[in-house]
Amino acid sequence: MDTGHDSFYAMAPFSTDPKFITASIELLYFYDVGSGKSTAVPLDWENGIGADVSATSDGFVAGLAAGHRFEVVALHGDQFQRHHDVEANVA
Repeated sequence: MDTGHDSFYAMAPFSTDPKFITASIELLYFYDVGSGKSTAVPLDWENGIGADVSATSDGFVAGLAAGHRFEVVALHGDQFQRHHDVEANVA
């Protein structure tokens, strides 16, 4: 997902099982083109991303995997401050 700057977000599967990659979760990474460095986004959520991720002007909105539903959160700023009250933080 393009952030409109010299950076972007990317999802990647992660599994602790070396044989069954299908038993994986999706983790999110932030890549800064200028520095050439990627950073794992601290979701603080053991099930990873469960739905699409949409960039905002200062972060993103994502659906976190939560069983048969999603926990929608917005993360903002360089420190990825998490907000559960998405309606109040997304225009």
